Amino acid sequence: MNASDIAHIKRPFEKMGARLRVSTRAASARRGQGWHSQPDRSRPFTLDVQTAKNGQFFDIRLNPDVDSEVSFLVLDVQPADRHLLLMAKWGKTKERYLCGHDERFWFAAAVPEKTPVSSVLQAKNALKPEPVRRSEAIGKVRGRDANRRRNHAFLRQGEWFFVPEPSKTVDAWLILHHEPLSRGLGRPHIAELAYREGGTTVYVCREYPSGVTEETYAALIGRDPKKRGLTWQTMRRDPLTYAKGRITHPDHKTIVLPCWHRVLPNTESQSRARRNLVFLD
Repeated sequence: MNASDIAHIKRPFEKMGARLRVSTRAASARRGQGWHSQPDRSRPFTLDVQTAKNGQFFDIRLNPDVDSEVSFLVLDVQPADRHLLLMAKWGKTKERYLCGHDERFWFAAAVPEKTPVSSVLQAKNALKPEPVRRSEAIGKVRGRDANRRRNHAFLRQGEWFFVPEPSKTVDAWLILHHEPLSRGLGRPHIAELAYREGGTTVYVCREYPSGVTEETYAALIGRDPKKRGLTWQTMRRDPLTYAKGRITHPDHKTIVLPCWHRVLPNTESQSRARRNLVFLD
């Protein structure tokens, strides 16, 4: 990218009140609290949100070790909403990122490629899981209300959606207290009360943050018995999860769920573009 190209994509970020830095150097994951994704070093760039003395800024790092000419185009910018849709293109690959401000901080989210989007509104809708869209349709949520953090179809905190299930009942002995809600990356959101059913048992540790199945775990230990000494935690992958009470996270305003709500992550995990993000909440 030349200076003119960089200036061209910086302007929309400035228009929504954000700063953008573009640099050419090998990307490295940030260090700090929580678990962070490692960028795919075969990719031509990474996208991150960094923090400096004068506040947060978006950071695009071009990878000099990859012989691919990547170009960027802002497809849509909504200054009042402080969101924009960024497209990255190299070769035949096109990937889209929703960049914006949510409550207290800037964020970047990879948009699933299944349905190409060209606007901020379409990107927001693409990041909603099917049960959330179904709840919106049943509740006839319209207009601006559909993308508020709270309406009668759902509540949202960061990447997590909470769909009310007022008729849901749970035996007291099955209720989990102060349960982390996590996809294996970033600091977890904490549910005061939670209940999980179904899903697949997986073993999780820092080396394997997304978890491995029981069969894979046994094979790993068989090949390298020292791995048994890792701090493994047994979790359930893709269970039906419900939450009630206070939902807390240091980066977000606490929400309170008066009844059981179905817990659903956004659809970012379905996107190939997610591999270009260095830090994921």
